[in-house]
Amino acid sequence: MHEQDTVPPARLFVTPDALADTIVDHAYIRAGHRLCEPSAGTGALLRAVRRRFGQTIDCVAVEINGSMARGLVDQGLNASIIHGDFLSLTRGEIGEFDRIVMSPPFENGRDVDHIRKALTLLRPGGRLVALCIDGPRQNRYLRPIVEERRGIWKELPRRFFRDQGAMANVALLILSW
Repeated sequence: MHEQDTVPPARLFVTPDALADTIVDHAYIRAGHRLCEPSAGTGALLRAVRRRFGQTIDCVAVEINGSMARGLVDQGLNASIIHGDFLSLTRGEIGEFDRIVMSPPFENGRDVDHIRKALTLLRPGGRLVALCIDGPRQNRYLRPIVEERRGIWKELPRRFFRDQGAMANVALLILSW
C-alpha cells in the first residue's frame, strides 16, 4: 500500500456548487487554458469548470488521499489526476498553469502554504482564485501579496462553512500574476 493511500482527508469542507461557480467565474478561464485544482478533494471546482466549459480546458487535479483521488477518476471529469502531495510536487513534475482554482486544506495554516506554492506554478499573466481562512496568519502572509499585486480579498459571509463544522471566517482571494 502506498503511504499516501492512508492519508485521511483533512477536515474536508466541500465547496458548495454556487461558490464553486463563483470561483470559476472570477478565474476568467478561456478555451485553451491549462488549469489546476490542487488538493481537489471531491472535485467541486473541476465539476464547476466542466459545467461551464465542457472539455475545452486542460485540467489537472492533485489529491493526496488515495480513495479521494480514485473518486476523482471515477467521476469521469476528463482531467489528469495526480495522486500525491501538492506541496511536494515540482514545476517539472506538474508543469505550470494559466489558471489555478483552489479550496486548500484550512487547518494549521496549510491554506497559506498551498496558496504560496500555487503562485509558483502560475504562468505570466496567470490567475489564481482561492479560498482561505480569514485569520491572523492568512492576513499576515497572504493579504500583503494580494495588496502588492492589486488583487482582491473578499470576505465571505461569517462562518461560511458552519454547516460543515467550520467556525472560522473565510475569504476569497483573487490574484493575477
